Amino acid sequence: MKRIMVSGCLGQIGTELVTRLRRDYGAANVLATDVREDAAHALPEGPFEILDVREAERYAECVSKFKPDTIYHLAGILSANAEKKPQLAWQINIQGLCNALEMGREKGCAIFFPSSIAAFGPETPHDRTPQDTIQRPNTIYGITKVAGELLAEYYHKKWGVDTRGVRFPGLISYKTLPGGGTTDYAVDIYYQAVRAARYTSYIAAGTYMDMMYIPDAIDGMVQVMEADPARLIHRCCFNITAMSFEPEQVAAAIRVRIPSFVMDYDVDPVRRRLLWDQIRVLADDGAAVLLVTHNVREAERAVDRLVILERGRVIARGAPDDLVASRPYPIVLELTVRPGTALDPPPGLSVERSERTRTVLGVPADRATDAIAWAARLREDGVIERYSLEPVSLEEVYVGLAADGSGREARPS
Repeated sequence: MKRIMVSGCLGQIGTELVTRLRRDYGAANVLATDVREDAAHALPEGPFEILDVREAERYAECVSKFKPDTIYHLAGILSANAEKKPQLAWQINIQGLCNALEMGREKGCAIFFPSSIAAFGPETPHDRTPQDTIQRPNTIYGITKVAGELLAEYYHKKWGVDTRGVRFPGLISYKTLPGGGTTDYAVDIYYQAVRAARYTSYIAAGTYMDMMYIPDAIDGMVQVMEADPARLIHRCCFNITAMSFEPEQVAAAIRVRIPSFVMDYDVDPVRRRLLWDQIRVLADDGAAVLLVTHNVREAERAVDRLVILERGRVIARGAPDDLVASRPYPIVLELTVRPGTALDPPPGLSVERSERTRTVLGVPADRATDAIAWAARLREDGVIERYSLEPVSLEEVYVGLAADGSGREARPS
């Protein structure tokens, strides 16, 4: 490598890679490019160009002007953000890579492509994952990585483009803010610990993820591009890893320095659905999956049979649908009332729980219309603030089962 171009230079990897390459090869020999314009602040030394990798002509213009022999193509949409915008993820992650590979074919540039363990999937062996293995990811990010690996391999075999890459685990860096990857919690948790001594994790407790400290990742990227091509058995992509841990281990390490640190859990809806999908795939393939969760909705959506515990005691067991059907009513009406308000429900509706500003009533199926009409009148008269009518959920089942003898709700542990 003598002259190097980096796309996506302001991302988590790009910022540190450009710094390393400019140190090793000279600032003038490393062109940093990004769709954002603030590289002058993050990377003050060396050339910079604005580049949207989806624009083939602009990509070719940058390459023709700078004449690199090597391109580190890092621009991409990461996992969680990709799920929110799958079309954009495909355009940037695949069309952008195609434009880079075309520069390899037309200009003779070596191309580095960063793949990810997201390219695997629920059916991939988890322990000592083989280099060549089944790859059926269930995320758009993972799908783009598999497609990218195949494209890079194709350009190498078809046109002799010098393509290389690695499959990264989650990367940990303190120098750049989290960028939307699933493993970014391992970075963000430290920022939030310093700022507020508190963190809400979107990764469930006990979820182990493979991670790597980013200086080690940068070393791997440089070494694979400096390697003798005659000795490369694979092109895209090499498995690399370093360590694996779960959120509680990180929290324990933080409490050594910040004893008051508190962590709770609220799994992101996108990531939660990915977990549910993975559980269903494993179960459909004949695996027995034991899921321990404090999230009642997750239990309702993801499991076939359920055991409900309250204070160490089994209070119910069975299929979620059967437990829901066991309730004496199929619908609940929830009212947000003004403090001190007394309600007189119409015949057939029974008050199941009543708190200071919240009242929940059981509703027979044939009284749903009457219940809505009554609630609407109460709202018009200013007696209640709002209301909702919903089918009985597993959460209602749990609350009913866990209620103590005095009629008060027992809070889920």
